[in-house]
Amino acid sequence: MIINIKSLHIENFKGCRVQNIIFGNTTKIYGQNASGKTTIVDAFMWLLFDKNSAGDSKFQVRPLDEDGNQIDNIEIKVVAVLDVDGEEKKLQKVQKQKWVKPRGKQEKELAGNINEFEINDIPKKEKDYNAYITSLVDEKVFKLITSPAAFTALKWQEQRDILLKLVSEVTDADVLAANPEFQELDLAQFSAEELTAKAKKALSAYKKKQVELPARIDEISKQIVDVDTAELEVRANAIKEQIAELESQMDDTNAQYEQWQRQSDEILQKKMDLNEYVRQVNTGLVEQKSRINRELMELQQKLRDSQNAFKMAELDKQQCEQ
Repeated sequence: MIINIKSLHIENFKGCRVQNIIFGNTTKIYGQNASGKTTIVDAFMWLLFDKNSAGDSKFQVRPLDEDGNQIDNIEIKVVAVLDVDGEEKKLQKVQKQKWVKPRGKQEKELAGNINEFEINDIPKKEKDYNAYITSLVDEKVFKLITSPAAFTALKWQEQRDILLKLVSEVTDADVLAANPEFQELDLAQFSAEELTAKAKKALSAYKKKQVELPARIDEISKQIVDVDTAELEVRANAIKEQIAELESQMDDTNAQYEQWQRQSDEILQKKMDLNEYVRQVNTGLVEQKSRINRELMELQQKLRDSQNAFKMAELDKQQCEQ
């Protein structure tokens, strides 16, 4: 599909009172800053997608007076004539204010705005108008082919997907065949994405276990008065063993991550993302480990206090018996 803009008519849109532009094969629009160049683009984007050129749907469309107040009781209109595969299509969008007179009041009050749409001078509902625009061009595609900054603003994953669609498919086997030095990076059983997902799941499980430990220690500390000191020592030792086991699992997981990072770096260029992910996870685990150790020390202190209290009670008892 080939679409050309033949003309654009703007009325009362932002700072533009009335402007008509006739487009040729190549049309250049010049002007100083704040002279209305962006307003022309915003008007066309508003006509098509109800957004400005920055992609914002909420922006000041109505013109302002010298004091910065919006000018009421005027219609905002944008009309574009397009050539779509040799057929002329006229698009029109008009915004009007809706004034109502509340019961018991003499003056009317503004109740919002109403948008009216036409295609080839035939009134259309907003839903039908938007559907027609979508049939002409997808909003995302339109931005990519009309704005140099649109592509660079995308996430790198989206950029990669778009670039891959523009070239013939290249498989991992093709890459290995053309670059024998990458043979060692061939993932026989799992893909890099699958290995990453597996590692994330393992880290999530370890993190969950770490989160549960403070609650278990707190439960033990609340029961310290009611239980035997020997039982407290057994539980404290069990918690130490759990912490040691989790630390060992963390070390094993980090080693696996480093191996997967090297593979992903060569194939998917994701080394920086994985390093950031591991850093965030390890920071959380170290903080939780420190918090558990502090609570364990508090528990041990309470244990010592309980033992001392017990000894003092025994001494008092012996003194009383004497």
